Amino acid sequence: MSVYDSALVDSDDYVNQIGTLNGNPVACAAGLATLAELRKEGTYERLRGTGNRLREGLVEICSENGFTVQSCGEAAIFDIYFSDTPVYNYRDGLAADGGLMSRLNHGMLERGILKGWPQKYYPSLAHTEEDVQRTLDAASEVVPTLVK
Repeated sequence: MSVYDSALVDSDDYVNQIGTLNGNPVACAAGLATLAELRKEGTYERLRGTGNRLREGLVEICSENGFTVQSCGEAAIFDIYFSDTPVYNYRDGLAADGGLMSRLNHGMLERGILKGWPQKYYPSLAHTEEDVQRTLDAASEVVPTLVK
């Protein structure tokens, strides 16, 4: 911690550490509470389960309705792309059908599910099985209305 000592400010050994919430007691308390939750047994399994159920359900709904989609990411941060070709990078994602995604997102929003474009899906520990099912139910209503 000596590299942060203000007595060294004119030295090559000094490190200036600044940030919006650095040292903020509320941010520190939130960080500690988050770490405590993440350390609980089964936390990551539950998070992965929630995310995977959501992702697999969305892919299945799209496939059942004749859409080829690519699923990219991990359980807690993923997206689906309307594309016949694999999405490996940002450019591949841009080549996907953004119009379809936009219409899907608008239809979902009309049903109370917020997922903007180009944001991804971010399932969290706060999401319940009921939240996942509500999202999939909304997708089941919207996807069949999409026009290729």
